[in-house]
Amino acid sequence: MKTLAFVIGAVAVIVNLTIYWQNERRKLLLTKVGTDILWGLHYGLLGAFSGTGIALISIVRGIVFLNEEKKWASGKKWLWIFLVLSLLSAVLTYKNPSSLLPLFASLMAVVSFWQKKPHLTRLLAFPIALSMLIYDIYVGSVMGIVNESIVIISASLAVIKLKSKE
Repeated sequence: MKTLAFVIGAVAVIVNLTIYWQNERRKLLLTKVGTDILWGLHYGLLGAFSGTGIALISIVRGIVFLNEEKKWASGKKWLWIFLVLSLLSAVLTYKNPSSLLPLFASLMAVVSFWQKKPHLTRLLAFPIALSMLIYDIYVGSVMGIVNESIVIISASLAVIKLKSKE
């Protein structure tokens, strides 16, 4: 199982490399949904269920945000629904204080992907990645550690490069 988790995590890292380089919100969200599916599988195989729960919520969140032009998916209610679902997931999967790190990351991600400015999404990547980096160290997710390190570097470079184009 750990080998399969490693392979799925490696694929997630590769796909994740492109998230913060997207300048269109729709492409950013589509890429994020793809990586959330992979991370959900990865954490599930590791038995890291706080990470799995947050990934599942992230998949649904991404689908809703991708359909925001439709009546059912529009409105601020979804921001609050996903914040509450993140809290509920943390309660249901709580093992120890480290299981609160995905909660913090999820709360920040909900706000990050709900608002419509890709540059703010890139900036919020830093506290999200740092929370998940610490969680990955705790649960022994080597690919998670690699991923969050790359996210921090990639988001930094994207912020610098895309800021210079504005």
